[in-house]
Amino acid sequence: MPTGDVALENVHELGGTAGLESLRHLHSVIHRVESPWQAATIEESFEIVRRRIFKPFASEQHAARDLVVQKFMDHYRRHGSEIPSEVMQPGYRL
Repeated sequence: MPTGDVALENVHELGGTAGLESLRHLHSVIHRVESPWQAATIEESFEIVRRRIFKPFASEQHAARDLVVQKFMDHYRRHGSEIPSEVMQPGYRL
């Protein structure tokens, strides 16, 4: 009895024709919905972080945002030889 993608040695263990048909149907359903997990690509990772971090701020949050940006800029100035030169380019802070 042909079984398609399902390898069977003992068809009688499935309960005959009805069991085999159920197995085929189940295999078809599982095969359709399965999708292997894949880690995000570098580009996707940057987009995920951008969406989570750079949400619009409410007006009362502007001072906190500015303080964080200033702390990063201070760090960049202190450790300029250890960070990418792009962060010191004009407009990076925008």
